[in-house]
Amino acid sequence: MRSPYERKRPFYVILLSVLVTGFVFLAVTREDSRSVSLPSLIAAQPDSTRSPDTASDPEVTRGEILKHIKFFSADAMKGREAGSEGARKAADYIADHFEKLGLIPAGDKNTYFQNFEIPRGFKVLKTSSFKVVKGKRTSRFPLGKDFSLFSTSAPGSVDAEAIFLGYGIAAADLNYDDYEDVDVTGKVVVVLRGAPRQHDSKSPFGNADAMRRYGSLEAKLETATGAGAAALVVMNDPASVKKTRKDKLDGDPGKTSGKIPFVHLTAKSGSRLLSMGKMRLSSAQSIIDKTMKPLVRPIKDVKIRINADLEKKVLKVRNVAGLLLATGEEKTDEVLVVGAHFDHVGLGEFGSRGGSKALGKVHNGADDNASGTAGLLEIAAFLPPHAWELRRDVLFLSFAAEEMGLLGSKHYVKEPLVPLSRTAAMVNLDMVGRLKRQELFVGGVGTSPVFPKILTEQNRKVRVPLQFGEGGIAPTDSATFYRKRIPVLFFFTGLHKDYHLPGDDWNKIDAGGEEKIVRLAAEVSLELGRRKSRPPFKEAETGGFDTGGPSLGLGIEQKDEGVFVATVARKSVAGKAGVRAGDKVVELKGSQVFTASDFMSIQSSLKAGEKVEMAVRRKGRLRTVRFLVK
Repeated sequence: MRSPYERKRPFYVILLSVLVTGFVFLAVTREDSRSVSLPSLIAAQPDSTRSPDTASDPEVTRGEILKHIKFFSADAMKGREAGSEGARKAADYIADHFEKLGLIPAGDKNTYFQNFEIPRGFKVLKTSSFKVVKGKRTSRFPLGKDFSLFSTSAPGSVDAEAIFLGYGIAAADLNYDDYEDVDVTGKVVVVLRGAPRQHDSKSPFGNADAMRRYGSLEAKLETATGAGAAALVVMNDPASVKKTRKDKLDGDPGKTSGKIPFVHLTAKSGSRLLSMGKMRLSSAQSIIDKTMKPLVRPIKDVKIRINADLEKKVLKVRNVAGLLLATGEEKTDEVLVVGAHFDHVGLGEFGSRGGSKALGKVHNGADDNASGTAGLLEIAAFLPPHAWELRRDVLFLSFAAEEMGLLGSKHYVKEPLVPLSRTAAMVNLDMVGRLKRQELFVGGVGTSPVFPKILTEQNRKVRVPLQFGEGGIAPTDSATFYRKRIPVLFFFTGLHKDYHLPGDDWNKIDAGGEEKIVRLAAEVSLELGRRKSRPPFKEAETGGFDTGGPSLGLGIEQKDEGVFVATVARKSVAGKAGVRAGDKVVELKGSQVFTASDFMSIQSSLKAGEKVEMAVRRKGRLRTVRFLVK
């Protein structure tokens, strides 16, 4: 989609600018010298006919702030989880207000919406099949009874020779390698689940680290894929089934996508498969466990036909974007971004601090971040009458999926509506509704040398107690812009006991305090929009947003193949432990990570002082990093 800067301005915009200029000229020559606001020209109807629910006062008022917050945090919105009906209503509400304010639609196809999709894994279709062919005989294995597809299976069809490869482990450093001198290229590799004598402390696989590195399902799939296998089949091992009396298939398939079909068989169906090649599954496992040596056998005259029929699932979400055109003298081609995320954690299925007790309850998110979104709307109403002062345009952005890992702002900087090279600065509001008697934290002040003076001067009009944070790294959308070397400011009134809990309700908002904060943010935005030169960027990694809770210092990215580390704060606990950008996150705190929601949910449960292990895959190798949460 082309940005508003990549096409000529519409005729109606030019005409409107002419009308505004002429009207202002006539107005100022009148004896009363009354000023004219841009919204009143756009409205096309007297203020008296506008209802309180649709009117927008160019002055920042606590009444309008609270009105917006009540809408966003109503129980009917069900917590505004990204992609939900509540989030859709919130986005429509924001777009509606942008339109009433006369902002230009800056999204896709002349709308206010920038649409994008979040990978949510795959749905296993009933047409998926697993067949074993020997001569003219074909044995069918029913889906859900004899076989299933593992969560990291790739879609696709395979018809190839089969080979039994023991446990499917390549651990040369532990003197055990099922793949040694074996060519599995283009073949279906059939293996046992687990590892040789994994429950024996004297076994090289009798510890959690060895099992994670070599005996886990993820490790087996990575090894088979790297060896060129066409597909991987893992069978429940008879010894474990005999001990637990459970021969079940893994549930919850299709979370992420691997590179080859990945099939799970019960021990019973695995025995049936190997018997067609005149092998006994239980005997094969006994021999390997006793000798601690690989046992590799082609499954003679047998071909396996796999149809992994997976339908890609995505979560459709959208940012909301409205553009205010500057009409001041010495107009530049730059833009100032003012942003706030509008999503929250829904019914507590991820990101909630309330655990199982809060699951299913509406997390209204009045402070996080209905308060910031309300502030954004008020600034969007405040600035249009000042368009004649502005040297650069102002792009108002309301982000989706912030709670899932800043996904809305990450999508924006990947596909910006205005080139990032023209983006002068970014002002962000995240949780600004609980000022009360404390200081307002303004982060990112060190990302441009002009910020301290601007904040101090503009605060003389409002007089809010301020606390400055130097750094641009923070668990909020401004950090995404900072990482693109754009100066950022973010406004924040601090964490509280209701953070990410059902108790974050509108009646706990300090509307008077937020009015002052939004007035300050509006005045700062006006100054950034009208100053002659753009704020120079300065790197400032430290002294950023202090959430008061655990922080790993990681920016994550959701892909079809899983969750990857996009950025690492250099002085963060994860960075010091050796986590690198590009690492695939496999496990965190002993739980598998398939989606960004998984990661965010686990991270929110961490406590300061807790020792945590994190498993990542880097260049095909599984690594375990350990750190102390701070």
